[in-house]
Amino acid sequence: MDNTDKFSAITETTIRFRLAEVNTYYFQQNPPLKPFDQNNPSLIDYNLNFALPNKIEDNRVSIICKIEALIKETLERIGEIQTEFKFEIDSINDKPIKSSEKIGIPQDIITTFVSITISTMRGIMIEKFRGTLLQHQLLPVINPTVITQNLLADNNQTNK
Repeated sequence: MDNTDKFSAITETTIRFRLAEVNTYYFQQNPPLKPFDQNNPSLIDYNLNFALPNKIEDNRVSIICKIEALIKETLERIGEIQTEFKFEIDSINDKPIKSSEKIGIPQDIITTFVSITISTMRGIMIEKFRGTLLQHQLLPVINPTVITQNLLADNNQTNK
């Protein structure tokens, strides 16, 4: 049995991009009202919010990531950070992108952007929380595919 036809519809898309800017717009840490064991990573929950604006400006796609650190027992917010990540897209399939051009970005590429965002955010949090009560509270491993699906679903609802 020949499987050639089964895969003939699959095409590869080559996108040349780079992480062009990372800007932390907001950082806050609050002392907890009650003391807690700072070395127990299971005491903190993280609320993650991502936004993917519907526009591309100057060949750039932005992902905004906001993370809140909450004490599980009390839901008290003790830390918050908001950072914007700008990815510059140079070309798709070796075709240069013009800044005014509307393009569809494949979901796989958005997932890559989300994955880079999460990893970079984890590093930013390690640095920002160094020497504070959150220094041992690492951001857990997160599935970027689920976040991408939620982002795209939210954007589709917004565009209706």
